[in-house]
Parts: sequence; C-alpha cells; structure tokens
Amino acid sequence: MVLGGDGTLLRAADLTRASGTPLLGVNLGHVGFLAEAEREDLAATVDRVCTRQYEVEERMTIDVVVRRNGTVMGTTWALNEASIEKSERERMLEVVAEIDGRPLSNWGCDGVVCATPTGSTAYAFSAGGPVVWPEVEAMLVVPISAHSLFARPLVVSPRSSVAVEVLADTPGAVLWCDGRRTLDLPPGARVEVRRGAAPVRLARLHLTPFTDRLVTKFGLPVTGWRGRVRQPMHPTPPTEDRQVMRVPDGRGDGTPDASGDAPAPAVRTGRRTRAGRRQGSRRDNLHRRRSGNRLRRVVTLVRPMVDEVRIQGLGVIDEAVLDLSPGFNVVTGETGAGKTMVVTSLGLMFGGRADPQRVRPGAGRATVEGRIVVDPGGRVVDRVEEAGGELDDGALIVTRSVSAEGRSRAFLGGRSVPVSLLINLADDLVAVHGQSDQQRLLAAARQRAALDRYAGGALTKPMRAYTKTYQRHRKVAALLEEITTRAREREQEAELLRFGLEEIEKVDPRDGEDVELAAEEERLGHADALRGAADTAHESLLGDPAAAFEAANVTSLLGQARNALDAVRDHDPELAALADRLAEAGYLISDVAADLAAYAESVDADPARLAVVQERRAELTALTRKYGETLADVLEWSRRSAVRLTELEGDDERIEELTAEHAELTERLTAEAGELTAVRTRAAERFSAAVTDELTALAMPHARVEVTVAPATTTGRRASTRSRCGSRRTRARSRCRCTRAPRAASCRASCWRSRSCSRAPTRCPRSCSTRSTRASAARRPWRSGGGWPASPATRR
Repeated sequence: MVLGGDGTLLRAADLTRASGTPLLGVNLGHVGFLAEAEREDLAATVDRVCTRQYEVEERMTIDVVVRRNGTVMGTTWALNEASIEKSERERMLEVVAEIDGRPLSNWGCDGVVCATPTGSTAYAFSAGGPVVWPEVEAMLVVPISAHSLFARPLVVSPRSSVAVEVLADTPGAVLWCDGRRTLDLPPGARVEVRRGAAPVRLARLHLTPFTDRLVTKFGLPVTGWRGRVRQPMHPTPPTEDRQVMRVPDGRGDGTPDASGDAPAPAVRTGRRTRAGRRQGSRRDNLHRRRSGNRLRRVVTLVRPMVDEVRIQGLGVIDEAVLDLSPGFNVVTGETGAGKTMVVTSLGLMFGGRADPQRVRPGAGRATVEGRIVVDPGGRVVDRVEEAGGELDDGALIVTRSVSAEGRSRAFLGGRSVPVSLLINLADDLVAVHGQSDQQRLLAAARQRAALDRYAGGALTKPMRAYTKTYQRHRKVAALLEEITTRAREREQEAELLRFGLEEIEKVDPRDGEDVELAAEEERLGHADALRGAADTAHESLLGDPAAAFEAANVTSLLGQARNALDAVRDHDPELAALADRLAEAGYLISDVAADLAAYAESVDADPARLAVVQERRAELTALTRKYGETLADVLEWSRRSAVRLTELEGDDERIEELTAEHAELTERLTAEAGELTAVRTRAAERFSAAVTDELTALAMPHARVEVTVAPATTTGRRASTRSRCGSRRTRARSRCRCTRAPRAASCRASCWRSRSCSRAPTRCPRSCSTRSTRASAARRPWRSGGGWPASPATRR
C-alpha cells in the first residue's frame, strides 16, 4: 500500500518492479490518477486488502537506452513517460525522430515525450497528446511545441522501437524518466525506447470503467448532456451544508426536535448571519407566516461567497472591479458591455480553459483575481493549507492569469498552485447555473439526497444505524461467500500450511541457532590452525618450559627491563613511574599468556561434531530457503501460519457462526431499513407540500410536486425515490375509469370521466371498436403483462 500522490506511487514502483509485488495507492495528494483509493476510504481499503477483494492488472512499461557513438551511456525504465527536454531555456532543441529504424521527422521543439498508455494522462496529456485507455498496448510519441508542419502526436505499435537523436548543433538536452530519474544528453546522443520487459502490477479495488476515472479525476462536465447521464461509481460523501437555519415554533415541518420544536426548511442566505438582514424579503415573510411570526433560535454557519472580483485585460474589459454584496446581485448592461466576460472570468478563476484569444488586444496578459469568504474550519481551508496557502483576513484570494502566448498561472492563498486544484475546489466554492444545468435533478440519487437534507436531524440516527449494520452485513456476507465458494482453495492452503508447519516442527529450530552453529563450524573447521596460533603466541609471550634452552620471550625481556629501571628508580620520580607502568605491562602479558594456554587446550579437532554441525546447518538452510530470509523469519512464518491454519480448520464452525450472524443482521437491516423508509416517507409528504406552496408563491398556482419513496430493486415508475411535477387537474385524472391503468398521453377527457370506452380515443388502454385502437393496443407492452413502460427520466 502506497500512501501519497502519483509521485509517491512512481517511486514505489521503482522499488518493487523487480519483485512483481502489486501496488495499491491511497491518494493523499491532489489528483492521484494512479491511486485506487482515497484517504476517506482508508479503513474500507484495508478491510478489502485483508480479505483479498481486489484484482491485479499489469501496466505496460518502457525500457530506455541512451547511446553515443555506439557506446551505451546509461539504461533506465519508465512507467509514465521518458521525456527529452532542452537544457537551455533560450535555445530550441533540434532532434530527429525515428520509428523502427526509419527517420520520421526533424523537429525544432522544446522536447519530445515517449509515453505509455498509463502516462497518456500525465505529461503527454498536458503536451497535447491523446488519452489512451490503460488496457491498450501502445506507445505514444508527442512533440512539445514543435516548429514543424508535421508535429502530430503518434500512437505506435508496442512492438515498435522509437529513437530520438539530439543533433550535433544543439547545445544539449536532458532525459527525464517519470520525473524522477535524469540523465544529461550531450550533442549526438541517441535515446532508444522500447516496450519494457517487466510490467508494473497495480491492485484494483473497484472494477469501474476507465471513463468514470477520467470524469472523476479531471472533473469533466458530464451533467447537462443531452445523452445519458450516469452517476459516478464512487460519489464523494456529502459534506456538511453550511447555511443559516431558522427553527421556528408552531407549524413547521411536523417533526419535533429535542426541545419539542418543529424545525422549518432551511433558508440559505449566503453570508447573512443575522435574522434581520432579510426581514423585508418575501421568502422570509412567507416563512414567518408559516411559523407563527416567532423565531426561537438562529444557527449560524458560514457559506462560501464571492465578495469581490477584479478583472484586467479580458475581452472588452480593460479593468473592472465587481464588488458583490450579500444576497442577490444583478449585472446589467447593453450588448457588448462585457456581461459575458464577467461569467467567463468566474469560470477562468475556478480552473476553466485558458483561451489566449480572450486576452484584450494590446494587453499582454488577462488577469482575474477574486476574494472569497470561506468557512475557516471547512474543507476548502484544509486543501489551501495543504498547498501552502493561507487566508487573508478570513478570505481566500484566488488569482488566475493568461498570457497572450497561452501560458496560464494560478495562485491560491498567495501560493502558486496547479490549475487542477482550482477545479477540485470549484464545487465547494461556486455554482454556475445555465440552461439545462438542473437536469441532474432527474437522477434518483440527487432526489434522494435532497429529500435526506430536508429530513434533517430526524434522519440522522436511523441513517447512522442502518449504515453501520449495512457495512457489517456486507462484510459478513463476503466472508461467508468466500468460505463457501472457495472451499477447495482453502483446503489446499491448509494442506500447504500443515506441510510447512510439520517440516519446521520436525527440525525444531531455535532463535539465533543458525548464528551459533555458523561460529561453531568455523571454529571446528580450523581447529588445528587455531591451536597452533595460540601455542605460538604463548611461547612468544612466556616461552616453552619443555625446551632444552630458554629462548628470548616477551616476559623475560620485560623482566630485564623492569630490573634495570628498579635499580635506579629512587633517583628520579619520572623514571619510577615508567617502571611501574612496565610492571603493569608484565602482569597483563602474563595474564594473556595464561589465557592463550587455556584456549589451546580447549580447542579440539572433532570431526564427528563438525559433521553434526554441518548437517544441522543444512536443515536450517533448507527452512530459510522456503520460509524466510533468516531463521527469525521462519519462526515468524510458523507463528502466522499456525494462526491461519486454525482459521482454515475451523471453517465448519465459522460457517455456522457467520450464517447465524448473517440472518440476524438481515433481520436487523430489514427493520432499520423500514424505519429509514418511514422517516423518508413522512419527510416526503412534508417536502411535497412545502415545495408546492413555494411554487404557488412563484405564480404557478396549478403546479404540484409529488415525492414518493419506493424500493430501488423494482423497475418501472416506482423504481426509486421519484418526484413528479404537473397540474392539479391532470393529477386528479391519473387513471382510466374503465381499466384503472395509467392513462395514455393523448386520451380525451371523456375517457377518464366515463365508465366505458365507447367514446374513447384511439389510444385508450382497452380495445375499442375502432380499428386504430386495436393497432395501437398491439404496440402496448403492458397488454401482455409487461407493465407500464418507464419514462426516460425513470430509466436514467
């Protein structure tokens, strides 16, 4: 598991590529495109890893060889890309690109990127290269800012070889691999790129399409399309809604709080935190009428608000300052005054596309600077502090500039940041509404989220209980399925563990035994040499008492020297001190000589013991070859395997326990789901009435909103939480009198008021006497029991 961003995962891949160990990234950075999990899901990620609920995919790599005049200057590899870049800022890089040994083009450029499909969303993407799905095996060649008529990105076969040669008249270049490994390229250097021999293995927890990862990581605007809109596979958990909530007495939403009061629907007012700031508004007056003209308490929560926007050199605007006040602001002006540029500046400030054509003619740069009031304890401030920025008097300063040449820079809280960070923060700071923007409300998940927010505190406790039980239910179900469906694999694993434990138990190793035996074998194997050296040293220090004549030795020489000094030590204190030191040396030499004699007697050349030690070491080596690097690792494997074997051998008992727990959790989950549905149903009735009354106040007296709650497992109209909007009159005639089936779209009113179909139009559900009615009925799927066809919104 790799905790960090994409750079950390690339470093981990460099360390583990040779061993083939799969990597699982937990994103602690900004985008984290290679990371599989987010920091909020760390606990669930650990659980899925422990239960092996993941798949392993292999990502293609590239091998890079640098040559000059036929001599290899260096070799390396890359998971994302190998980029050849110019070394001098003021000079261009002159290169020749080759594919399969054939010259392709001569480019004067800032560099060339050779990328893998994994790296297509990294440097190659920022240089204008295509996005390639990871499962596609290919290599990308992308020139950077090339001055050439042919400078298109290329997608070549994985069996091809790509070569980029730095021309001799170029001052030099630099080779970067994955932004980590670098090598200076002198003129004439040749970089050869081929498919790597060893891939990098990444663990996948969520088998979601790559399209969903692109949309999630890059924040692509998929909502509002005319086509089908799909919800993300892993939506971001809802954050706390920061708003001003007025909780009145009397008639509210019908659900008493802890104090017995009934909270009314939340009223969002931006930065306005005092009740008196909107006393004159129609909406507040309406809520006062509903709540009995009395406010019990005010809960103040700060919502983000754009306080000021300064625009320079953008479109028709030379310089303008937009000072926004809390509440509703209107920007008016004649055609060409720059109203569109105001909206464009907001999009640019929050990570929109930097179009150099928007720069005002004559201005070298367009700059947008915004001052945004944010919650000091919110998630936005945490992200800003992680990037190194800080607030200015409780407000966040966001700056974005675009030069006429197309270069873009972004600043957040006084610190330069990537534009992707502005895109990530945009959802928490601003919402731009336009035509068809609210089509997202057609999604059942959006409707359910709106209903849950309206339900408020009444839903908190049952939702928390249901979530806790649901997570435990899923975990128990997964364990039970694993035990029952993987019985053969678990039995094989248990058999292997038994064999290993029996083998270790038979040898019965002791911690540190291998080190002791190695030292003993070394001593027994050189016993004769050790004894001879000890005897020689002993004779040199003390002499050989068995010799025919006394040879010179260290002890006798020290004795002679000490006698010579003792004879005259009374005449000089300094010489007396030297004599004492010489006497101490004599004592030490005598002790060493005695120890050498004892050591020589203890050393014994025992071939039988040597054979026993060598055989024992061979047994221990066989264990370390199978179960660990050292004997300590073998013992640790034995302890872990014993625990695992106990788990595997107790499958029958565990199946019974898990089955009982699963049944109990299912029953509890059903009860808690029923309670949750009941709370939502009651809130849905209040929500329908509140929104309908609000629509009446907006000059739509016949509009009505119905919110119904139904199980999500069924199909058709009642497939999930649904809201329907229409006229009160048409809702009163929602079913046919003759068949009680849902009415057709073009039936006349007479069909719904009568009890027969004698005067029914051609699209009446029951077969009538007219020929066109029978033809129309034959096309109705519910005629054969298939049910009323779902509307496009329901299918979505």
